[in-house]
Amino acid sequence: MNKLWIYKTLIVLLIAFNGILIWKLNSNHDLHHPPHHKRPQISQVLDLKGAAKKTVDSLEIQHFKEKDVLVAHLREKRKNLLRLLKSNNNFEIQEILQDIASKNMKIDEMTFNYFHKIRGLCNSPQQEKLDKLAERVLLPPKRLPPPLHR
Repeated sequence: MNKLWIYKTLIVLLIAFNGILIWKLNSNHDLHHPPHHKRPQISQVLDLKGAAKKTVDSLEIQHFKEKDVLVAHLREKRKNLLRLLKSNNNFEIQEILQDIASKNMKIDEMTFNYFHKIRGLCNSPQQEKLDKLAERVLLPPKRLPPPLHR
């Protein structure tokens, strides 16, 4: 009787523990992944209206679709480059580095053209806002060099 009572108690405790664990994992999933802050649309930042807003919104969607493809490609190329860190294949390393540089140049060119097209749809105060925004995007803050180990 004593052993049976111990087994029943252990089974009840295990079931309760599993239930609590499942509840915690399902209810607190947002604590591990904070919500992503969606950036405001550029048409809202510039306070565009009517046809200009529609045009800028479609330009923005097109720009980020194309840019996301290039960024994903860059990520894969950088993974390949890291894989080659242990290799002596200089030709393949140079080829990947050139591809990365050309994709970065393409992203910069696309971003510049994106801002240039939008600027043509803006009035003077909106152009000033756009110029500040373009400066932040095209000229990110200077990175500090890594500390020297002596």
